[in-house]
Amino acid sequence: MNLHRQIKENPHLSTILGYAWPPGPKVAYERQQIETPDGDFFHVDWVGKNESGPILLVLHGLEGSSEAPYIKRLATTARTHGYRFAAFQHRSCSGEDNRLVHCYHSGFTNDIQTMLQLLQEQEPQTSVFVIGFSLGGSILANHLGRHQVTPNVKAACLCATPFNLAPGAKALQTGFTQVYELRFLFSLRRKAKAKAKKHPQAQQWIRQTLKAKTLEAFDHYWTAPSFGFESSADYYQKASSAPHISNVTLPTYVLHAQNDPIVVTDCFPRTQLEQNPNIEVDILPFGGHMGFWEQEPNWLAERMLHFLNAQKNGPQ
Repeated sequence: MNLHRQIKENPHLSTILGYAWPPGPKVAYERQQIETPDGDFFHVDWVGKNESGPILLVLHGLEGSSEAPYIKRLATTARTHGYRFAAFQHRSCSGEDNRLVHCYHSGFTNDIQTMLQLLQEQEPQTSVFVIGFSLGGSILANHLGRHQVTPNVKAACLCATPFNLAPGAKALQTGFTQVYELRFLFSLRRKAKAKAKKHPQAQQWIRQTLKAKTLEAFDHYWTAPSFGFESSADYYQKASSAPHISNVTLPTYVLHAQNDPIVVTDCFPRTQLEQNPNIEVDILPFGGHMGFWEQEPNWLAERMLHFLNAQKNGPQ
């Protein structure tokens, strides 16, 4: 077996190399701050903001940002296809802490709704296409299934999306996958500690939060109470998008790897997805979590843009 095939078929090597290699190119972003109805804000990093043409809005994964290599690779590739690129950053992920005690979660659709409505008001004739990665895919899937989509949005892509949340949280507690969990926890606990110094109500959660050894525990002691859920189980149930995918009416491309170590089989409601005629399901045997490490440069970006390009028949 050659080296490329060994990497491709190993879920963890594919995940890690797919994230890190090739390294993201240099991208000169223009930052936009969006004020939210609840008195908070989030950032969107643009390339080609003031140009004309369709917009590609992209939601990163858990504790990611516009600086993640896969986002920068997508930005560069999207530009060659004629898109203006907008990297949507979840609250607290842009390098600047948000104002409120809570940040974001897998079902928190408020900010994507705010952004899409703003684009609809400012550029009603501009077509918008949306891609969500992992947790960002969960947020986007919830938006598509639970809310009325603004007319400017023409198509969407969901990559490595956990449609059912609880099984993914359990998967992170096993084997080598715990390495990813520790990386998430390092960032999340650091943010929680900083927030506890600024928000008195967080003092009741911080002791147990800093002791959290799993993402499930972090969600139980921090995410759940900061957003008004009763527990991590209550959060996972209410924020999962799986019960709502039958409501998706937008042309949507779902890309998934069977050997994803995080979005395991129980996260992925294949039958329900395939029963929706508006959803195109693409399941590959290998790819890891959001990795899809291939010899072809920018394979993942090109795969999703191929689908979106086919939908670009509306007014530009």
